[in-house]
Amino acid sequence: DGDDEALLALGVLYMQGLGVEQSDEIAFNLFLRSAKQGNPIARAFVGHCYKSGIYVDANVAEAVKWYELSARLRYVEGYRFLNQLYYQLGDFEKVLYWTNRYVEYGFAEAMDNLGRFYIFGEIIERDMAKGFDLIHQAAEIGYPPAQYNCGLCYIDGYGVEIDTDTGLAYIDKAAQANYRPAIEFLNR
Repeated sequence: DGDDEALLALGVLYMQGLGVEQSDEIAFNLFLRSAKQGNPIARAFVGHCYKSGIYVDANVAEAVKWYELSARLRYVEGYRFLNQLYYQLGDFEKVLYWTNRYVEYGFAEAMDNLGRFYIFGEIIERDMAKGFDLIHQAAEIGYPPAQYNCGLCYIDGYGVEIDTDTGLAYIDKAAQANYRPAIEFLNR
C-alpha cells in the first residue's frame, strides 16, 4: 500500500503539480491513503479537506473524525483544528475535553487556552487563580502568547497580585520572540 510519509509527500507533489501533472483527485486520494495508514499530518489534512470542501464535498462529521484521529496521535495541528471546529460548532464540552487532554500532554498552547477560559469564565466556571497558574506554566515553557498573557495577568491582577514590572518582563519576553501583540503593546 506504500509508506505513509511517501504517500503524503507524493500527494503534495500532485497537489502542487511539482514534477507531475497537477491533480486534485490524485492528491486527495494519496492523502487519504496516508491518513488511513496512520499519518497524523495526512489525517489533519484530510480533516481540513472535509471541513473546507477542498477536493471533496464539505462534511463536518468526516472532518471531526479525521481531526480526532490526528489529535489522538498528539499532532498539535490536529488538536488545534479539532478544537477550532468544536468551538465553532458550540460543542464546548469537547473543547474542554481535548484542551484538558493536551494540557496533560504538556502542550503549552493548550495550557494557555485553558488558562484563558478560566480567567474569563468562558465555557467554564471562572477561576482566575487556576487560570493564571495554567498561563504561567505555559509562559515558563517559553510559549510567547502565554508570556504575553501572563504579563497582562500581572499588570491587570488577573489571578495574581498586580506587579507591573513582572508583567512587563513577561511581555518583553514575548516581544523578544517576535510575538506581534507583545511588540504592539510595548510600542504604545
